[in-house]
Amino acid sequence: MMRLSMLVLYFSLWFMRSRFLLIILAFLYTGYVHGQPPDTSRTTGRLESRLLSLTDRYGSVLNRPMLAADLAEVGALFNATYTDSLAAAQERFSNANQAFISADKGLRGVASYTDNFNGGLEELGFIYKRGFNLGVDWNALSSGFLEYKYAARQLRFQDQLNRLISQESDATVLQLTTQRIQSIFDEDINNKRRFLLQFVKEHESVARELFLNRYILWEELLKLRNSGHQLEMSIMGSSSSEKMSRKPRCFTDSLPFFQLREHEYLRQVQTRVEIDSLLKLNGQIGRYKLPYWREVNLKPYVRYNLIYYDASRARDFVSAGFMLSAPLISRKKTRHELQQTSDVELRTRVATMKKDNYWQANQLIALYRAKLSDCTATFHQGLVLEEQLRQEQIKRTSSDPDYSPLNTLSLIKLWLENDIQLTLQKKDLYLLLARMSVLTRDLSPAAYGVVYVPEVLKFSPSLKRDKSLYIWSHSFSSLELPQLAKELTNGGYNRVLLALDQNDTLKLKALDLIGLLQGKDIGVHLMMANNGWIDPKKRDQLMNDLQYNLSVPGIAGIHLDVEPHTLPVWDERRQELYRNYVSMVEAVFGGLSGKGLALSVSIPVSYDMQYLQRINRFVDRVYLMAYEHPDAAYIIRKASEEVALFRSKVTIALSVTDYQSVTAMDNLIEELEKLGGFSSFAVHDYRRLQELKSK
Repeated sequence: MMRLSMLVLYFSLWFMRSRFLLIILAFLYTGYVHGQPPDTSRTTGRLESRLLSLTDRYGSVLNRPMLAADLAEVGALFNATYTDSLAAAQERFSNANQAFISADKGLRGVASYTDNFNGGLEELGFIYKRGFNLGVDWNALSSGFLEYKYAARQLRFQDQLNRLISQESDATVLQLTTQRIQSIFDEDINNKRRFLLQFVKEHESVARELFLNRYILWEELLKLRNSGHQLEMSIMGSSSSEKMSRKPRCFTDSLPFFQLREHEYLRQVQTRVEIDSLLKLNGQIGRYKLPYWREVNLKPYVRYNLIYYDASRARDFVSAGFMLSAPLISRKKTRHELQQTSDVELRTRVATMKKDNYWQANQLIALYRAKLSDCTATFHQGLVLEEQLRQEQIKRTSSDPDYSPLNTLSLIKLWLENDIQLTLQKKDLYLLLARMSVLTRDLSPAAYGVVYVPEVLKFSPSLKRDKSLYIWSHSFSSLELPQLAKELTNGGYNRVLLALDQNDTLKLKALDLIGLLQGKDIGVHLMMANNGWIDPKKRDQLMNDLQYNLSVPGIAGIHLDVEPHTLPVWDERRQELYRNYVSMVEAVFGGLSGKGLALSVSIPVSYDMQYLQRINRFVDRVYLMAYEHPDAAYIIRKASEEVALFRSKVTIALSVTDYQSVTAMDNLIEELEKLGGFSSFAVHDYRRLQELKSK
């Protein structure tokens, strides 16, 4: 029995091995005997065709958001004429109350009953026990006809006073505006997510086949599937399965970004309550409220009298007359004293409100800066992705072997995700604008902001060149102002960084220069350059110097040229000096708060980025001192981190001593424009530039 079992097992193994050999022989016969490997070209060609079709359909329908400069749509978005707002309801009630008071003529019907138990009193020859009086009283003065006229007018003045003091956009208007912004943006975001989900699902169907044919890894397919699940969860209440042929055009795409005119915004916040108007209205209220004669009471009357003078006889008659009363002791406080007290209280109330609004406005400005910076970075990232897609298309058109449809699909997905992120950030930006508008007279952001188009971040060479010029005090003292103004205009400069060194003579001269440059679009920024100010113990000296420079009217800003890296203790105390530098910039920023002046700094291209990130929210412009290396590629490489952080705030500062001629410096500027996309430059400094020109 054992032997039979072994024979059966041996035969089975031989048969299986024979089948395997037959399969191998058949494969060799059909393939290599005929001189060609198995045909996989059909599968590869079909997958490539599907990939190219997918890139064509989605790559061609991406439309970049167009930021319109027309503010009509923005005004409609911030329209605050809501009939159910608290302010409108209060105004309707006040008007109805004034009409009700004015309609009162002071006429009152009166009735009385008298009963005498012990005989009666004699009146006009009649003796009576009981009597009835019916008639009409007309109160002409106090709490009467004239009083109601004054009260209605006084109420109207009080309403005007309250409207000036209180916020003109109440909480109800803010809430409704916020809800409107949220609903409009949410609808657009939902549509964009649906379009992205449609793309992801089609991409996933191709990716699944790519994975089965071992072209992509499982992790790539899994990542794509997970992103699709997340999108499905994020789409709010959308049951529509309609296929979109194009990326949806959205109303919010055309809404512009706004660059705040911070000085104008703070001015509107501060002057929303005008103290002169308040005092004038308060005086009008007091004029109707305080006169002594208002306490005199005059009441004419007409009455019908029915007298019962005994048990069986009665007599009726009509009587008329008036009643006059006046106060015996006048008020202790005079009208003038009361008015002064009321004015002081009003001033105190307004000052407190201005302080609170000013603090809140500055907090909102700082938050808006950060959010606008995020929007700008996302917009710029979209431009980068567009450029990468354009390059991929060029590779495909030119049959470049490096072209990859998979890479193109990945870029399309990133672009669509970036577009959704930009819409989310713009939504936050407009919600913040709604909060900011509550503190101003005009709800529309166009009243204190200008349309800001972030396309400048492409650093296109076609952009208008921005130029600044350093002028130190020793050079400025000997300059002829008309000639300097002419040179600045002809040289295409937009800014002058001018050092005064607390010299009163130079201060007056700077004032004359500002007058000459008026209308020429050239701003004067006073330069503060003292490396000793990095020491916190000298902070008072720094602020004194700042106040000195701020006393020059008409300046456009303050420039800090403080360079701690030049101090002998830099290597030993670098981290401490970094921290002191940040606190110094913050202190100067605080000193400029509310004055509408720009703050700029000069820094080398070697500072630690973690400390530069801290000063980013304080500065309006950063001058990168690209000295000693007059090479465009080197400057672009060294400035890349600062450009990524500060973006459009960056100005490349060049030292004249690095160049053999003005032409050489101009050629480098053109290279930086074309290769690096920079459009803002500064020349250090005026004296050396004149020496270079004279060579």
